[in-house]
Amino acid sequence: MKINIKKTNSQIIVEIDVPGYGDHGCDRTKIKINTNDVRNLLNSKNHNIGKCLQDAQINNKVNCSGTWIFEDASKKAPTRQSPRPIKTHKTHKTKKTTKKLDNSKKDVIIE
Repeated sequence: MKINIKKTNSQIIVEIDVPGYGDHGCDRTKIKINTNDVRNLLNSKNHNIGKCLQDAQINNKVNCSGTWIFEDASKKAPTRQSPRPIKTHKTHKTKKTTKKLDNSKKDVIIE
């Protein structure tokens, strides 16, 4: 199995070639490689990878080579965080009530 890892300005390119399943002179083993396997390989080699831009799958019965392209997260500019939204308080509507005052007519005695 041949693994070629290239780093460009903002990308990491991984090319993998495996021997075919029916090739003479090799130990007829089935090999399947997908994007998660390549991510694990790059993480084990201490590459800081981001989003996958191009992916492939290798199954040595069908195809024997593949190319994966990842963003280089170590070169990626930090993204700005949006400011937190201002929380507005809900206004409570109060019912207007009138209070009855005790204005009962009483007899007043003046001396």
